[in-house]
Amino acid sequence: MKQLYLLLLIFSFNAWSRVNLELSLDNPSVKQGEIVIGRLIVREAEGQAVLAGLKGKKIEKTLYFLSVSPFMGKQGQLEAEAKVIFLLIPQKSEVTEIVNGEEVFIKWNNIEVTPTPEPKSFLLGDFDIPARAKVVQWIIISISILIISFFITFLLKRFSKKKKEKIKLALLKKQLLDGISYEDIVVVWQQKRKYLDTFPTIDKNFKALEVVLFKSQFKAHRTQSETDEVLQAYTIFKSTVSGALNEK
Repeated sequence: MKQLYLLLLIFSFNAWSRVNLELSLDNPSVKQGEIVIGRLIVREAEGQAVLAGLKGKKIEKTLYFLSVSPFMGKQGQLEAEAKVIFLLIPQKSEVTEIVNGEEVFIKWNNIEVTPTPEPKSFLLGDFDIPARAKVVQWIIISISILIISFFITFLLKRFSKKKKEKIKLALLKKQLLDGISYEDIVVVWQQKRKYLDTFPTIDKNFKALEVVLFKSQFKAHRTQSETDEVLQAYTIFKSTVSGALNEK
């Protein structure tokens, strides 16, 4: 009954103008930026709207209300549980702010607020809002990571491409120079265009080989001496193209 009477007494005023609150913390020693739990006690209330609108409010850029429970009557007074953050080191034990058109006056006693080493950010609601220098640092780090990643990817692709080209060149050189029999030499000649696309400077060497090869290539039968002559011409071909192949 006393609680109901107290509520009716406070909310019966038509001229809402000022609310006096007292902040009491569970731990009187807190750090700047730390979330602390305490109670808000109504000492005087000429208005009512502000009591339900303190959550998420910042008072004098010093005190931030992370959450405020509904005000309830306890032992003849109205009070609410609150989670608060001291954004700055207060120069006095009271703050005043206009909230929802009403003047809110909050005082406290025997609360010591100590600075945190290089405070970086404060938790507001469900978001961690970092200092501007921290944001710039994150941007620089992110850009640096992207640049490094792009550079590494570029190098890896280039290395992979060169490795594939090197393997392809080694295979072509092997196929060009590993002929043993007359038939192998014919196969090399038949694939002449493939080799010239990669090693265009050996065109004259191929023509010299063709001069000898064509003497017997289109005959129905060839003698052993003609076969030996082609093999000898291929040996000369290999020795003369070696320099051009090594340039690749």
